[in-house]
Amino acid sequence: MKNLSIEDTDQASAGIWPFLIGSVVSLTGYAINKHRHQEEITVPGAATAMCFGAVTGGGIVGNLVWRPGFAAINAAGQAIAAEQ
Repeated sequence: MKNLSIEDTDQASAGIWPFLIGSVVSLTGYAINKHRHQEEITVPGAATAMCFGAVTGGGIVGNLVWRPGFAAINAAGQAIAAEQ
């Protein structure tokens, strides 16, 4: 059996950052969109935006450069969240 080292733990925790960053970026975009249209932020809309952001991971710029398909999914998620 292999003993875990600090490097193993660092690599495991690094895997969650793209999900967290994508979630925060998507939630921020949702909040800005709602504020710009003078609409109220809803819990279902915020949760939807965060979920789509977490799934696509890494934010809009990274998705446009590396994963255009995920950027389209994120945009669709933002549209769904905007209606909730």
